[in-house]
Amino acid sequence: MTAFTELKERLAQRLRRARSPGRKRVLVHEIVSIQVISAALVGTLAIASLYWGGQWILQDNYSRWALQWTAELNELGAPLYLADDSELAGVGRYGKACVLQWMFFEQYSHEPYIATSRFIVQYLGNPADRQADLESKRSGGHKALSLMDGHLAGRDFFANDAYSIADIALYAYTHVAHEGGFDLGNYANIAAWLMRVQQQENHVPMKVRKS
Repeated sequence: MTAFTELKERLAQRLRRARSPGRKRVLVHEIVSIQVISAALVGTLAIASLYWGGQWILQDNYSRWALQWTAELNELGAPLYLADDSELAGVGRYGKACVLQWMFFEQYSHEPYIATSRFIVQYLGNPADRQADLESKRSGGHKALSLMDGHLAGRDFFANDAYSIADIALYAYTHVAHEGGFDLGNYANIAAWLMRVQQQENHVPMKVRKS
């Protein structure tokens, strides 16, 4: 009975030590440490997999994606800017900024008036219920054309005195502005600039097909 009693006492002491607050804290710290280390290892492996997998995907598919981007970029300025590595996009940081300035102008101060007016007249059939909308675009359109005409006084092209994607972007809707009701007869500098753009190498006239 003595040996049995001694064994019971030893077991009771061990249980008391295991249940003590200090021991519990040690156990909790050990569990947390193991979890942190495991999470770090898993995260490292995941990042490494993404990096090396991403490198392989980019190298394997870059050419195919480039072709898709060219086909899918519908906004005029986006595909034109694929010319970034050529002189058409401007030379140097300041030169590129000058080109972008006129491309931004085309998107926000030119296209909303010139292009949308042409759309109403040519593609919607100039309906009576859109006349007020059409008339509201006259002032903004002529303001854009006047600014362009003034800028071209003494200049051959819009940015850096050299033919660039800024000219290509602005040419697109300007040369058909009359189809939206904007008479270019009073803009002599624009008329001369349009001729210069048309004389550029590899210029392809735009053919419009109405659906």
